[in-house]
Amino acid sequence: MIKLSLVKGKSDSEIEVLEKYLPESFARLADIYLAGGEHKRALEILNQHAESFPDYPTGFWMLGKVHYSLKDKERALKYLHRTLQIIPEHLAALELIGKIYMENGEHALARSYLKQVNQADELGGMVFKTRDDEVRARDEKEQMEYAKDRARGKFATETMVNLYIKQGHKKLARELCEEILVMQPENTRIKSILKELEK
Repeated sequence: MIKLSLVKGKSDSEIEVLEKYLPESFARLADIYLAGGEHKRALEILNQHAESFPDYPTGFWMLGKVHYSLKDKERALKYLHRTLQIIPEHLAALELIGKIYMENGEHALARSYLKQVNQADELGGMVFKTRDDEVRARDEKEQMEYAKDRARGKFATETMVNLYIKQGHKKLARELCEEILVMQPENTRIKSILKELEK
């Protein structure tokens, strides 16, 4: 029987799986702790792992979210802007930046960010209050899929290959290249990377 953890209805087994696949699952794990009100634990996990994945925007988005929840708007903005350096159209980051500027009384600046969110929103109009739940649900789904794919050994993407290479994990990078080539035998970029790794 699965026990419920203290973290807002999440099962111990889900947390155990995510911890087993650290560091790749760090953002999802931090989000679970944040949702359960364990801000310091979430921040600890993010500080420990986010910089190891400099091209992974969700890590910096989560750092922004946690710092915002801790009322440290300056640091929150720092990490949210870093998220936008990776994905300039990151709607959740744009929206939270707009919200922070609105709270700080910088209305023109806030409107410039919120306008970008509204333009991307299919329904139009202000999504300021209702989008939080949608964004959280989408982020949770993406992060859970990330952890599940990794757990099944199917987290084989060129981005992950490059991350492993940057971190010096050539064996893992080779294995991921081989997985990708099973699914995409004509992927010339992966063939080229694999050839370099085998030298």
